[in-house]
Amino acid sequence: MINKTKLSILLVILFTIFFSGCMNDLSPQGGWADPLLDDEKIIIPTKKGEFVQFDINTNSVNRNWGYKNNVSVGSTYSSPISLGNGLIGTAYSCRGDDCEGQIYKINKNSGLLLWGEDGYQLKTKLIGPIAKLDNDKIYVSTSSISDTNNSDQGYLFEFILDDNYLYESWRLPLSGASWGGVLINESIAYVPTMSGHLYAIDLSSDENYINPDDRILWTFDSKGAIYTSLYIKGDYIYFGDFSNTFYRLNISNNKRNSVTGLDSSLGEWEKKLDSWIGTPAIIEDESLFVFSLAGDIYSLKVDSGETIWKTKIPDGQIVSSPVLFNRSRGTVTERSLAIPSSEKNVYIISVLDGRELGIFITEDSVVSSPIYHDDRIYLQTNNNEFKWFSTISTNLEGCVDLNSGGFCDD
Repeated sequence: MINKTKLSILLVILFTIFFSGCMNDLSPQGGWADPLLDDEKIIIPTKKGEFVQFDINTNSVNRNWGYKNNVSVGSTYSSPISLGNGLIGTAYSCRGDDCEGQIYKINKNSGLLLWGEDGYQLKTKLIGPIAKLDNDKIYVSTSSISDTNNSDQGYLFEFILDDNYLYESWRLPLSGASWGGVLINESIAYVPTMSGHLYAIDLSSDENYINPDDRILWTFDSKGAIYTSLYIKGDYIYFGDFSNTFYRLNISNNKRNSVTGLDSSLGEWEKKLDSWIGTPAIIEDESLFVFSLAGDIYSLKVDSGETIWKTKIPDGQIVSSPVLFNRSRGTVTERSLAIPSSEKNVYIISVLDGRELGIFITEDSVVSSPIYHDDRIYLQTNNNEFKWFSTISTNLEGCVDLNSGGFCDD
């Protein structure tokens, strides 16, 4: 346990240094939140902490929509969720070690902030995805709260929504900061932590839960810090950690108190990879795709974890989720992955054998996930430009400057 604790601390330090641009002080360094497709519109959380609406039918920015008044909500690292006529998300900004997080709400019709410029504030970094339940509750995971005496290393919050605002229902202390966010499945929240613990937490409105701690159904102790968001398919949850280990856990029985080891009879397994895991996995048919921060891509057999193929992007790290799409060339259509690189470009990789099929040339890093829609790939680059490409020719079809809303300079 001591060695694991020391390893996790070292990994957190290295990870923080590696991503120093994200954790910076006065100037928010956003652009990590994924664009969101909503009713033929793409909502883009920009690098400046503003929000832009892009119309995919006219290929233009709606200049009458959005929060663009030179006041940033802060750095955004996860996409807002759609709830009724609003979009709810998190952001934060820091002055040195003093970090101010906020939960914001945007009106879908106007793009204006509904809870003011400061939103609902928490003195912490807000990084991972948030989740909703029953359209009147949201769940947010955090690191330590700086204005709370004897704060724990992290928390899971339940907030109740009403028409005008939100209020805290309960908070559950976690063993570590939770940067991988919250994933809900059948009224159970799964929350990863940088201490290496994965929590299964009952969200039901049971009056027998006197203390939030009573909601913990079980925990799993991984071999390293868990930064990545989680992925659930059927009875299994999939995730990786900073010990280079990838896991498949059976979640069909949530009545056990803890998971001390993996049970192969339940279809559980773990696999040692070559690098840290920083993005959620993807499953299609019987193939499980796993992506490492070193730029490695693995195709594994879902049931066993056996490697089908492994490849690597030429440059950069994989820090945002790839997307699946159909790559058509003439009469041939091949299922492919669009893999963003933290260095530059988005690489097209065949799901059949890992071959590189082409490149979407971005000329800058891509740290948020692309969107695939109607034979096009849409993406935001790290210099605050929004570009779209044909998946047939891979050619750039257009580019808008998110600062001005106009077309990019040649």
